[in-house]
Amino acid sequence: MELQRNLFKIIVIGTDDNINNRKQHLASIQALLLSFKNAYLNVLFSDTGQNEIQELITITITMKDKDGDIRGDINTFIRRRDILLNVLLNDIKNNGLHNGQ
Repeated sequence: MELQRNLFKIIVIGTDDNINNRKQHLASIQALLLSFKNAYLNVLFSDTGQNEIQELITITITMKDKDGDIRGDINTFIRRRDILLNVLLNDIKNNGLHNGQ
């Protein structure tokens, strides 16, 4: 849930006209994704969600490097975020965490 709440902020970031603020917020989201990947994804899910989280990180980097309109990137980010959350939720439902615990 924490990941979902934080990734929802991407919509607000896309409406920020101040490019420096936008880049700072995107750097924060990128740090969150890397932290989540290292702290939870690698430990709890093994291979599940690895491609999806890497795709989100790549999209975040792309948006951070742009000085123009990122609305299309935000739409892609949201779709990929939803895919990641569904993959993780399905893994939890099917397998539980740490072999059913």
